[in-house]
Amino acid sequence: MKLRSLYEFIVQTGMKKDPRGEVFVEKTLKDEKTRFEKLSKEEKSEYDQERLTNPYADSRILNGSDDTEVKSILLGVDVETPELLLLDALRKSGKKSDNGTQDQGSFPQGAPAEPHEGV
Repeated sequence: MKLRSLYEFIVQTGMKKDPRGEVFVEKTLKDEKTRFEKLSKEEKSEYDQERLTNPYADSRILNGSDDTEVKSILLGVDVETPELLLLDALRKSGKKSDNGTQDQGSFPQGAPAEPHEGV
């Protein structure tokens, strides 16, 4: 699975499961689009356009290109030093991850890296 596809799946799942509800999420995105449309051409060129489809400012692809093939993943919320140490220990023990600090766990050997409902 490509990194961009995984990222979009995670954002979409977060939006569906957001405890504030779909109406809130949709309104947030609509308000952001309205703000964006009012910006000057120069401001638009510097604007984080990911905000138009992703209401979570703390969720972005920070490491790796969109077309990176993801075979294993380590996910975390509010990842800090202990999780980074875990990743380092897993790598040293031979466990591989595809995308640095954004990985936290792995798919079993031979299992497809496809998202599943309820993730």
